[in-house]
Amino acid sequence: MPTKNCLDYLARAIASIEAQQLQNVQLIVVNDGSTDGTDDWLRAYHGPLALCQINADVSSPALARNLGLAEASAPLVAFLDDDDIWRPGKLVAQIEAHWKDPALVMSFTDYRHVGIHGDDRGTCYEYWRMRAPANGAFARLPSPASTLLGRNIVGTSTVMARRDALWAAGGFDPDLPSSEDWDLWLTLAKAGPVAWSGLVGADYLMRPGSRTSARRHRYEALKMIADRHLPRVKCHWRDRLRLAARLQIGQAEALAQEARPWAAAAHHVWGGILAGEPRAFRDSLANVLTSRTPAARSA
Repeated sequence: MPTKNCLDYLARAIASIEAQQLQNVQLIVVNDGSTDGTDDWLRAYHGPLALCQINADVSSPALARNLGLAEASAPLVAFLDDDDIWRPGKLVAQIEAHWKDPALVMSFTDYRHVGIHGDDRGTCYEYWRMRAPANGAFARLPSPASTLLGRNIVGTSTVMARRDALWAAGGFDPDLPSSEDWDLWLTLAKAGPVAWSGLVGADYLMRPGSRTSARRHRYEALKMIADRHLPRVKCHWRDRLRLAARLQIGQAEALAQEARPWAAAAHHVWGGILAGEPRAFRDSLANVLTSRTPAARSA
């Protein structure tokens, strides 16, 4: 768990790990230069978890996670962001999936988007219209590398992976400006089988000022990752179109943040067309109409 100035949410995240009711869980928290009292709070922790604190000042979630990974001793590693929470039973179900299928390099579950006031914004699978295994069961994801190139349905706070596979993959790439988690999941998906489940295993907090709000960096990272992995994946044509749509929409979001609404609208339209899905096209049309309003033009 990397953390940086997020003490208001950190205790809640750790409480959700305690609620998994498992013994012999090592919690590694990498405190990335926090100045909000996180260090004192972690030093005073006397809960049931074996907590290891690593103090660093790297200003990078990728480097922080890699430091935590270097400290891990268990054969299975799970990730949790400091402002997310695990739902009860998530960890047990995932460990059992890996015990039953030891060849798995990683597994993941669905997750729910939650606003800062607790409002439910739907799950990841609902957004992507994914039909997951029934009854919360885990099953191997068909063509995982192709599927994850087309739709990044993996939430970092839902992932469990083999430690040896993470090391073989090189961990998280700190040279990427964003989306280094997606890059790592693609590398793992090319290395071996991946399991997924319809279980909603985590709540993902959507809050202003998060790292994903830097849209230009996010688009540049998406392009770099696509260029890195696409030539090495036997990608289904439908997933190629989905990836192309994601890149168009990523560019549109960057342009919109840079107050270039008309250029953003054009990319949104192309994204909707390439996606070939009514929802995506409706979203694109809504962005076009928004960009034509006086408020948008003066933004």
